Amino acid sequence: MDSILVSSYSRSDIQSYNRKTHFYNHHQIITFEHYTHITESHLNYANLTLRLGSSFINKCKGCQLSERNIYNQIPTNTCYISTLSNSTFIIQTSKSDLLFPYHTKPIYKCVKQYSSIKKLALIDFNERNNLIVNPFENSDENPLYNLQLNNIINLDLLNSLNKDLIIRLITPNSLHLDLLNISLKLSSFTDLEFYTDGSLSRDNDTLIIGYGWIFSSDLTYNIIHSGSAIEWASSTKAELIAIITALITCPPNSNVTIYTDSNNCIDTYNKMQFAKLTTHRFQKLNNCILWNAMKQIIDTLELKISFIKVKAHSN
Repeated sequence: MDSILVSSYSRSDIQSYNRKTHFYNHHQIITFEHYTHITESHLNYANLTLRLGSSFINKCKGCQLSERNIYNQIPTNTCYISTLSNSTFIIQTSKSDLLFPYHTKPIYKCVKQYSSIKKLALIDFNERNNLIVNPFENSDENPLYNLQLNNIINLDLLNSLNKDLIIRLITPNSLHLDLLNISLKLSSFTDLEFYTDGSLSRDNDTLIIGYGWIFSSDLTYNIIHSGSAIEWASSTKAELIAIITALITCPPNSNVTIYTDSNNCIDTYNKMQFAKLTTHRFQKLNNCILWNAMKQIIDTLELKISFIKVKAHSN
C-alpha cells in the first residue's frame, strides 16, 4: 500500500495528487511529483465494470502547474509541484493492473472513491480557512460566505479575476472586503503607481510585521491599505506582503509601478524574471510561497510590473 498526498487549497476541486520527493523543513514546504486523476476510470472500460466512483491516478507528464514550467518555461517529462505541508492530507493507494488509453503505467487505484476524496479536500480547505460550511448544501462553493459579501459589496461589479484571486489567496477572510472595495475603485485605471512599505517590531517576545501601501497615481482617491502579521516575521516579508496586496487589486492588463525601499524584493523579482531558476533553487528562496503567489497574480492579471528603488526611512 502506497501513500499519496492530496493538495486541497481549492474550493472547487482537488488541486492535485502528489508523491513526496522533498521536504524543506525551514519553509514547511513539500515538493511533489504530480499525479493526475484518470477521468475515464468513472466509465466502463475494456468490458470491465469498475466500481462506481473509483479513482485511478497516474504520473503527470508536465502541465501548467509544474514549478519548472512556471519559472523556466522549460518543457519536462516530470511535473513537480510545491506547497505548504499543512495544505495536504494523505490517502492510501495501491498499484493497479488496469489499462486506460493514453495513460501509461504505473497506474494507482485510490482506496477512497473520487467523490469521497473531493469531500475530504473541501472539508480540509474550509477548516484551514475558517470557512462556515452548510452541511445541507450540495455545492463545492461556500454560498453563505458569498452571500455575506454580496450584502456589503456588489460582487457582480468586480472583475472576476480580481475577485477570485483575493478570495482564494488572501487570508484571513477579514481582509477580503477592503481589498475587494479597492479593486472596484481602481477598475478604471490602466496605469497605476503604489508606494509600499513594510516594518518589523517587537511586542514583548513576539515579532510583528506591519505592511501598507498608498495608491499614488491619483491621491484624491485616498486609497490606502495596511495590516500586520506575526508568523515568520521579517522586514522583507512585510514588504512583500505589501506588494502582493497592492498587485492583487490592479485591473487586468494594466501597467503597475511599485516604489519600494526593499533591495531584496527587487533583486528576487529580477532573479525570477531572468535567471534560469530551477524548482529546487526556487524553494531555497526566503518566502518562496509568497513569491509563488505574487507570480500567480501577475500572470493571471497579465500585469506589466516595474520596480523603482526609493530611499529607506527610519520611522
